Amino acid sequence: MLNKIVANIPIGNLRCTGPLCLEGKAANEAPDVFDTLISTFVGAMTMIASVWFLFHIITGAYIYISAGGDKGAIEKGRLQIIHGLLGLTIVFASIFILDLVGELFGLPFITKPAEFIRNIAP
Repeated sequence: MLNKIVANIPIGNLRCTGPLCLEGKAANEAPDVFDTLISTFVGAMTMIASVWFLFHIITGAYIYISAGGDKGAIEKGRLQIIHGLLGLTIVFASIFILDLVGELFGLPFITKPAEFIRNIAP
């Protein structure tokens, strides 16, 4: 019934394109699209974290180099580099930690929601 309601709403010339589009696909493909959405989001956030790490490394190195013997500035630059490395390590390790926690507690669907959706569907 919902498909009939949505299909009757005129939206003009808008067309769905890209890998997240459900137009012309069967309903059983929706979980795969959801997996693609999550994967794309995680990939984008990882790229943003990588750029942020690069920014921290460059600014920390600049502060360290331009310290001119000032112990406070040297420490500030060193800490900024360390925090950047720690943050990037946490970002990359988080998906592995999430998968490990899922396996330890018997919840493998944490990183595979499409598989979970298929298992609960009648």
